[in-house]
Amino acid sequence: LLRQRITLGTVDIVGEDSLVGKTVQLRNARDWSNRNDKWMPKTIPVKMRVEKALIIKDDKVISWDELKQGDNIYSVRDDFEGKFLIVK
Repeated sequence: LLRQRITLGTVDIVGEDSLVGKTVQLRNARDWSNRNDKWMPKTIPVKMRVEKALIIKDDKVISWDELKQGDNIYSVRDDFEGKFLIVK
């Protein structure tokens, strides 16, 4: 549980990495901090694997390749592994 994060960000790159699979990179990312009770900006872009993630957009489950640059993401991730993404 210590590695789980709630992260907001904007899709910058959607791609496939030969070593880890399908990934998305978020710019302007921020993680929720319970300790500080606020969103904490990330200093570097956040990259996560989305191959096994549940992705919802417009009330429908979509696949990773339907993500577009500029989509806003609310995600629950376990370190590098995206678990659940809501796309707006």
